[in-house]
Amino acid sequence: MKDYFSFTVLVAIASLLLPMASNAGIYKYLDENGRVAYSDKPVEGAKKMKIQRQPTPQPDESPEDDDASEDEEEEEVTSYKSLKILNPTHDKVISDRSGSVQVILLPSPRLSSEHQLIINVDGKDISRGKHANLNLANVHRGSHTVSGRIVDADGNLMIESPSVSFHVRRNGDDLAFK
Repeated sequence: MKDYFSFTVLVAIASLLLPMASNAGIYKYLDENGRVAYSDKPVEGAKKMKIQRQPTPQPDESPEDDDASEDEEEEEVTSYKSLKILNPTHDKVISDRSGSVQVILLPSPRLSSEHQLIINVDGKDISRGKHANLNLANVHRGSHTVSGRIVDADGNLMIESPSVSFHVRRNGDDLAFK
């Protein structure tokens, strides 16, 4: 219940800050070497990227009653309806000097105590456990992918999310991706 509340607060704060971040434009252009590059300032020949706000997802199940005892036995989850990556969104451009990226996944129904969530970045499993969010630090500039999957106690795959691509632009770096 605490994880659900923390997640709900995090999503609410992010949705309030997103309009401020979206006021800045992101421009896509080809540099002198013909490579795709991005800028937060208009550049000759650049096209302003359309940044779409994603609706805040609603959980597929309602939270448990506050009166319910935490000692009560949890209902066993035998299958999941979905595993979504809430952040980063597909093709998101993240501009951060430190290369920080927050990854947030949403399983539905919520993760069973018998199962583990694995977060994969660029083809490598980097997190395995009960947490559906992860803060990545010092992510190199360029394009990356993230995906998630849930496995049971024996390591058998329960569900896998679609892979999401995102792009990191570190302030102060050359704007072109290599």
